[in-house]
Amino acid sequence: MDDIDAVAGYYALYAQGRLAKDQALAPMVVQQVALAEMSARAFYLYRLITLHAGTGLIDALQKSAGVTDELESRLRPGDWWERVVKTYVTIGMWSDALQTLASERYPDVEFDFGHQEWAARLIEAGCAADDRLSARLSLWGRRVNGDAVSAVRTVVHDYPETLNVETETELYHELREGHTLRMQRAGLAA
Repeated sequence: MDDIDAVAGYYALYAQGRLAKDQALAPMVVQQVALAEMSARAFYLYRLITLHAGTGLIDALQKSAGVTDELESRLRPGDWWERVVKTYVTIGMWSDALQTLASERYPDVEFDFGHQEWAARLIEAGCAADDRLSARLSLWGRRVNGDAVSAVRTVVHDYPETLNVETETELYHELREGHTLRMQRAGLAA
């Protein structure tokens, strides 16, 4: 087991919980089913990492315990739309990070569990139906982005073998670019 496994495992558990919370609060059954499927994929990724990493993964994850709890407590969504954007931005941010850091170790893994495309379509449709929603969600998305970058940075630095100077520069460039593209895909301003 190495630090890449720990970062990927930490993310998979976070994503599973984030998606499960959304599933429990989704207003439509079709959304509940979609989010339950994505949550199951996140837990499957955790099990895959556990098999790949061997013993010691849970102990290694303890190093970053609480980082995403702080993120969750700082970013309390006011409604369903803010919840969707929060998950869209945080899962997208982590997915971008793992594409940069762990794609060689886990080459065939879809780190976003299908959430990015699903959420972008949902947000775009919601904004099309309510022209004031786009401005509000754009501001919220920028706020979430700042806190999500901080959480990713903290976790990655907890596992120093994942980064060198070149990788760190590339990682933060990818996170900035990824956020801009993600917001555009959903019809929001970065």
